[in-house]
Amino acid sequence: MIRSTLPIPDFKSQIIIEKTGSVDTDITEAEIIVAGGRGLKKAEDFSLLLQLAECLGGMVGASRMVVEEGWIDREHQVGYSGHRVKPRIYIACGISESPQHLSGMKESGTIIAINNDPSAPIFGMVDYGLVGDLYEMIPRMVQLHRSMHQ
Repeated sequence: MIRSTLPIPDFKSQIIIEKTGSVDTDITEAEIIVAGGRGLKKAEDFSLLLQLAECLGGMVGASRMVVEEGWIDREHQVGYSGHRVKPRIYIACGISESPQHLSGMKESGTIIAINNDPSAPIFGMVDYGLVGDLYEMIPRMVQLHRSMHQ
């Protein structure tokens, strides 16, 4: 296991993440999931989430809406009509909240949300809420993680 600290700008604390598992694991078995929703602009933007998931030894998840749009395979869908997951860490990127999605991830150990809308409903049920642009925050998190492990 690799113990990682992700410094969060403008916060007095840090998030400690231990790298475990493999990106080839079944999503229901993943210890860490980085999930994307309608806050992504296009299907290709899942590559950002994949970069973060690979750094952390996790997998990519998705909301129903982006699966229905054909942006990512159904095997990645988290929610009532998708997979119910219980990772140690669930990072929701650009997911505001839907009861359907929450039913699939609510049993996660630590839930982190990244959303540029400070009033996004998902912030009411997370352990850590990061208000900001995921297109800026995720590359910075990946860069910080990589620089700490070179």
